[in-house]
Amino acid sequence: MKKNIFFILLTVIQLSAVAQSSDRKEILKVAHQFFEALEKQDTATFSKIMVKNSFNCIVIDRKDSARIFNRPSSSFNLKPENIVKERMREEQIKIEMHKRIATVWAPYDLWINDKFSHCGVDVFIMLKGNNGWKIGTISFSIEREGCN
Repeated sequence: MKKNIFFILLTVIQLSAVAQSSDRKEILKVAHQFFEALEKQDTATFSKIMVKNSFNCIVIDRKDSARIFNRPSSSFNLKPENIVKERMREEQIKIEMHKRIATVWAPYDLWINDKFSHCGVDVFIMLKGNNGWKIGTISFSIEREGCN
């Protein structure tokens, strides 16, 4: 009897780990899709991977102050003349999950038209609905100093 309970418990733990691994891969896939859509200025992909009426919170570091504001994600300021490349520092990404909610903490570097612009941290709040993981909120910092 004890062996059966141990085996069942071990199986449940293994299945949970497999599900979490699958969710982590899907969460990272959505984050990468966001950056690909940003680079291609692909509003169709944005609407596919983001929760309707999602929003962004932004903090811009200045020498002795910070500017903080938010805006609807739908108002992303895309300019066809700018090629924006934003890359997460893959080795520094942290993901926390609990059932159908997750956070992605991702330091990043950003270039506009192949010229380095700034760095910062993106924090994605991901929500899992019937159609998989989507971005509910993106909060990010814009830092012009201290970038590596």
